[in-house]
Amino acid sequence: MDRYPRRVFSKSYALGLKTIFLLALGSVLLIFDGSTCTSLPHRLLNWVAMPIQYSVALPAEAANWIHDRIHTQHHLLFENNQLKEQLLLLQAKLQKLSALQEENNDLQALLDAGDEISTRVLAAKILAINANPDDAQVVINKGTDDGVYLNQPVVDQYGVFGQVISIEAKLSRVLLISSTNSAIPVVIVRNGLRSTLIGQGKGDTLSLINVTESSDVKVGDQLISSGLGLCFPYGYPVATVSRVEHIAGNRFLQIEAILSARLSSSRQLLLVWPKHSQMLKEAKKLAQ
Repeated sequence: MDRYPRRVFSKSYALGLKTIFLLALGSVLLIFDGSTCTSLPHRLLNWVAMPIQYSVALPAEAANWIHDRIHTQHHLLFENNQLKEQLLLLQAKLQKLSALQEENNDLQALLDAGDEISTRVLAAKILAINANPDDAQVVINKGTDDGVYLNQPVVDQYGVFGQVISIEAKLSRVLLISSTNSAIPVVIVRNGLRSTLIGQGKGDTLSLINVTESSDVKVGDQLISSGLGLCFPYGYPVATVSRVEHIAGNRFLQIEAILSARLSSSRQLLLVWPKHSQMLKEAKKLAQ
């Protein structure tokens, strides 16, 4: 009879101890959780969940990173292409500015040359070139509307360039003095010796003809227009003697000269209206 009450008491006692222990543990956990921002169980849960969260978020983060990089690359490529186009445009403008500057320099040189000429002059621009050596010509943008006339002399900033051989209302054709069809009376500045320069169709090289072997001609002699023939006025630079050759049995010297005018590079020219009275005066002076 005594065994049963003891067993009941024993089980009740054990249950009470477990209850007290659980209540105490819960109180400790509540106290610990209330006194700290993050409880130990929460930390343990976070440590367990963190890799899972990273694993879940990693694909999305990677996709966003790749998208941002691709977008940035496309943007940089677009900007790079735009900068290349702007650079090409600026280079083209710079080249145009350089060409305009060079043209302005040529025009200024022509104006300076025109100031040294006491006769009327008119600036003209070369529009086209005929490079046939036997009939070398250029077309200029001045014609009868501007008072241009046949056989009118044309010069550049360095010397005699040619003469007008045909005219239209707004255009004229100029025969270059390098053409084999061209001849210009000249005089040597050093000694006044007169002769004629003819074109050879060889670019800037002309021949000085009908100069006897006994004549005083030297390499480096300056040749200017003599004013004879009433085409080119007196005193314009024409050429410089570059070769003098004595040929046995030939009574004339073989003489070559390099043109003063820049036939291959000049783009701006001057049409000249000579004062024929002055030219006649100079011609008479030379004839004395």
